Amino acid sequence: MRMRNLVAALALLGCGPRHTTGPHGPPGLAPPPPVPPGSTLAYGPLRMEAVELARSDAGWDRDFVRGSRVAAYDVVLVQERATCPTAAADRLWKTDDFGCRGVESFPDGCKVEPALRARVEVELVYAIDASYRCAGDASVFPLEGDPRTALGNAARTCFRTRNKLKPESTWTSLYELTEVRMSEQPDAVRTQFPTLLTRLLKSESKPFCRDDGAYLDGAAGAPSKPTEPGSVLGELIAARVPLDSESSPLTADAFKTEHALWEQCNGKAAKESLVARERCLLLRQLDKFLREVEDLARPETPKGGGPPSQARPLEIWGLDAGDQATIDGLAVNVRSGGAPRLFAGDPDATNAPVLHELAAGKHELVIRRQSCAPRVFSLALDGTTKRALVLEKQDPARCAIPFAPKRAS
Repeated sequence: MRMRNLVAALALLGCGPRHTTGPHGPPGLAPPPPVPPGSTLAYGPLRMEAVELARSDAGWDRDFVRGSRVAAYDVVLVQERATCPTAAADRLWKTDDFGCRGVESFPDGCKVEPALRARVEVELVYAIDASYRCAGDASVFPLEGDPRTALGNAARTCFRTRNKLKPESTWTSLYELTEVRMSEQPDAVRTQFPTLLTRLLKSESKPFCRDDGAYLDGAAGAPSKPTEPGSVLGELIAARVPLDSESSPLTADAFKTEHALWEQCNGKAAKESLVARERCLLLRQLDKFLREVEDLARPETPKGGGPPSQARPLEIWGLDAGDQATIDGLAVNVRSGGAPRLFAGDPDATNAPVLHELAAGKHELVIRRQSCAPRVFSLALDGTTKRALVLEKQDPARCAIPFAPKRAS
């Protein structure tokens, strides 16, 4: 008896309505409305309503040798459609280059539907090729095989050759010895309808159909045709919505030292340029790599005469844009403003706003920030270890309050 009741209960539980769950995509364009007898469905010409930059990104495709930059644009297309008396529409039919019929304007008596709108993405891909050489040399580094290994070996050779048999205190950093050149050229255009978009941007015709022979809502209008190459489309899109006034900032096919490029990255012009900011992100990765290569090259480099150098690196973190730093009364280079951060382990030295070498002994560091009282720090370096100073973020309401003066003697 209990078994029969259990089976009946399970059957009742399994007979309820079935609910479906899960993500639902956005609704598509509405299909064409039904056409009454004596009428026909007519489409107007396609128009380009807007072209906007949606995203841009850059990265190394092959470490430090070949990269790419992708700029994606959203293109909004508009098309009108209406149900018209067949006799009135027959007098106004036009046929576009795709073989689709449409009317340039709807005659009287047509029932005009809400305008169709659809978004098309266009991706412009640019190839970035990087070359390197030892500062002032005519030939570039051969980067055959694994690029990281080849570049590391060539840079180490450059460092040893330029600094060997010199006092270590006079050695030139690999940042100053490595010259970089970045060359950029269009590589590809990716989109569904390159032919249609090219014609709309040129304003040479009024097409009714897309490249695949369909109207904007997907209704078939003509047999599809092979699409045309999108090379011209890339030029038209870039001219319509330019990323920058300068097409290839940062090196612009000229060799510059890695240090000079970093200085340029911290300038106002580079910070206001999208392409330059993306190239600076590529250089940030190179910057860290060169630091590692120099650490390997230093013990291998024969030292010249003179007392051994006791200079050790000092890192300063937590500086903001516009901050100034002096050590023992002399200004030091602030590479970039960085967000304040706690000292946890050993942060990446190449990202420090200040990376400066100091001799062993006591030093006075002064940090000046706009609208704030100067902050003075005393540092003691023993010549064997590096120091990292991390500045915590100051309260704007308090940073302008001056420090208490020293006691009068």
